[in-house]
Amino acid sequence: MLNNLFKKTVAKPAEDIIVSKPKAKAKPLPATDTTDWQAKITAATDDAARLALALEKAPLKIRLSAIEAMETEDGLKAAEREFREHDRSIHREAKRRLELKVAERLARAEASTLIASANDLAQLEQIPANRLVELDRAWHEINTALLLPSQVAAYQEASEKIMQLLRARGDLQMLIKRWTADADRALAELQAGSIAVAETGLDRDKLGQAYESLDRLLQNLPAMADQDALARDVAHKKGLLESALQLARALDARLTFLDNVIADTAAADTAAWHALPAIADTTVAALLNARYEASRKTKQQTEESIKRVARAESADKKKIETHAKVVALTEQLDTAEAALAAGHIVEATTALAAIDAALKDTSPQQKIQSRIAALRAEIARLKGWQHWGGGRVREDLVGEAETLAKAITDEKLHIKTHADAIEKLRERWKELDKLGGATNRELWTNFDNALKTAYLPVSAQLAKLKAVRQENLSTRNQLIATLGAVALPVPEGETKAVLSTEQLRELSKSLDHFQVEWRKLGPVEHTVPHKAQEALLARMKSSIARLETPLNDARHVEASKREKLIVRAKALTADSQQRETINKVRELQAEWQQCAKSLPLQRHVENKLWAEFKAATDAVFQARDAANTLRDGVFQANAKVRDELIAKLNALTPDSPPHEIKRTLSDVDQAWRRAGEAPRAIAEKIEQRYRSVRDTVTQYAAGSAKRAWQKTADGLRAKLALCLQAEASTSNADTINESWSAETPLPSVWDKPLRARLDAALSGNNFAATNKNDELLKLEAALEMESPPEFQAARREMKLRAMKNAIEARQAVTVTNADIELLIAAVISSPMPESLASTRLSTILQQLLNRPLTK
Repeated sequence: MLNNLFKKTVAKPAEDIIVSKPKAKAKPLPATDTTDWQAKITAATDDAARLALALEKAPLKIRLSAIEAMETEDGLKAAEREFREHDRSIHREAKRRLELKVAERLARAEASTLIASANDLAQLEQIPANRLVELDRAWHEINTALLLPSQVAAYQEASEKIMQLLRARGDLQMLIKRWTADADRALAELQAGSIAVAETGLDRDKLGQAYESLDRLLQNLPAMADQDALARDVAHKKGLLESALQLARALDARLTFLDNVIADTAAADTAAWHALPAIADTTVAALLNARYEASRKTKQQTEESIKRVARAESADKKKIETHAKVVALTEQLDTAEAALAAGHIVEATTALAAIDAALKDTSPQQKIQSRIAALRAEIARLKGWQHWGGGRVREDLVGEAETLAKAITDEKLHIKTHADAIEKLRERWKELDKLGGATNRELWTNFDNALKTAYLPVSAQLAKLKAVRQENLSTRNQLIATLGAVALPVPEGETKAVLSTEQLRELSKSLDHFQVEWRKLGPVEHTVPHKAQEALLARMKSSIARLETPLNDARHVEASKREKLIVRAKALTADSQQRETINKVRELQAEWQQCAKSLPLQRHVENKLWAEFKAATDAVFQARDAANTLRDGVFQANAKVRDELIAKLNALTPDSPPHEIKRTLSDVDQAWRRAGEAPRAIAEKIEQRYRSVRDTVTQYAAGSAKRAWQKTADGLRAKLALCLQAEASTSNADTINESWSAETPLPSVWDKPLRARLDAALSGNNFAATNKNDELLKLEAALEMESPPEFQAARREMKLRAMKNAIEARQAVTVTNADIELLIAAVISSPMPESLASTRLSTILQQLLNRPLTK
């Protein structure tokens, strides 16, 4: 007992002491061994060899080095799976390296996509700003540390190219904008000048200047470079300028002709007038025609009157004959133009032949002849284009085929895309054969040879894929053979063979291993030759069924055991409030774990039964938790009520009115006693908070009178200072009145004399300074303060006089708070002559803070 009290130990006999040998420390690996391991890691040619080194019994540092030396994702995935259940440090390193490799691959793939997008943007006619911003944002989201330097350089190069294009196109757009504005102005001037000249024939010099401006604009046409949209705009404007020049030339020719007619140096020949270059501007043409008609009528009025009769007679004779021919010719011409507009060249050619036959007997008008000439020219042009275009397209196809043939040396060649491109080229050649056009044997030979050369990597890829599928088929056959080699006990007579738990586990493990390895090989329809798929699947199902039959029988028995456990668990729900129910649930859970260890069921069956069992056990806990929650809800409600009462006390401040503080304290005390029990975990804390807050509020109630008096004393000193300020005339009346209103209200015994003193000072009639030594001595005596040395004799005399009066009156003379208030009112009612009196008054007012004048 004494030894235990003083913590002394009694020495054990020698025979009871077990001497434990110290653990031997691991000897550091010799430097030569480390060098050998590093040499093995360096000599490993692939990740499989490095994984094998990591699996050997080597120091952790060496095994980690082997993992760090692995380069492929597949190898790192295998390492991560191998070390998942053991060697956590190696597993973490393998997983980290795998995630880094995956991130690196994804980042580089994303970078390649963005580089391609940037190059595509550089080829666009108009570069969208939003796509450029999205591209730059996407690039900055990539971790460039994971990219190849070539990718970073390629993106920078593409980005710089886009910026250069944007700058160049911007400058070109500005140049074109200025040039277009000048062109519009020149066209407007030409339009206005042409109308004026056509109407009056004057100001031809200004029109000549407009011609020179148009010619100068055409000579200064902006140089275009890969700007299709801008080129079309400039080309359109160029066409307008050229049309305007043509209008100018035609106008000049007609004006010259019209001048000659007016000068009577030429005949007013209508055919000659119409044979002149046409004027596209209808307004100008109308004005010129009006002038021409006027001059022509003036000159040929007589000749026209003579010829009118002859023309009328000849027109009557030919009218009926020519009308039918013109109508038939017009219908044939409409048919040919409609066929040509629809792209039917053969039908249009046939209709043109019929028109040519009809022209032998008919002389149509100039308008119809122009339509026929245009039709003939358009048919000839389309036939030539069809013949030439087919040849050019075939040459382009040969060029694309040769490009594909050259692309087979590219290490980054995408086989599927390459094969699709070859197939599309052949389809396009077949479509050209259907449409017709120029072709020859040499073009076809070059095209076919180029595609055969381009197809070589596709053929090699297909051969490689075929070999991989054959290897996959061989591996699957080996797995089936291994599964078929698993031995089963031989049944005795008609009795089924009984398998032990260990045998059932081995069967389950063999099947699981087979399923895992089989899934690793991928889908059968994509990894095995098509002809061998059906036989392979039949063998696989047969081998699995041989092992699953006895295993399923045993699993059925185990499933029935679990179902009984579920029934027992459900029966406990009704007794969830009993104390021993939880122990019974724990026992059922232990039995379930034992059954799961003895023989696992199929995953979907195991999951289903476990879900039912867990739901039954959870129902027991939920019923118990529901009752606890209900009880806790009541406790929480009580705690909330108590928190609200504490908050009600916390809402009080030192400035709250005393009557409000007392009423709130009384109400809260009664409500606190009526409040129910709070949760046990926080009941003590809530009680402590309540006591602490209540004590604070009680102190508020005790000190409220003192605080009120302090405000009154501070207000007295502030208003007295305002009076002094007004008497010194240092501030205006409005400012002083505002400050006075903002201060604490004073008792009327003080407020009235101070207000009178302030009003007199603000009106300029300051009260006369009065000696207040007697009042000050009485205040100092009443407040038990020391008087200045020079007033000590006067104070003793005042004290003796008071004692004499008390003796004569035979009663004690006391100074009340009301007397002190009156003395203070007398002192502050008017200014005092000397500064010493002001100092004594300030000391007295300061002393009032420590002695409230409560009634």
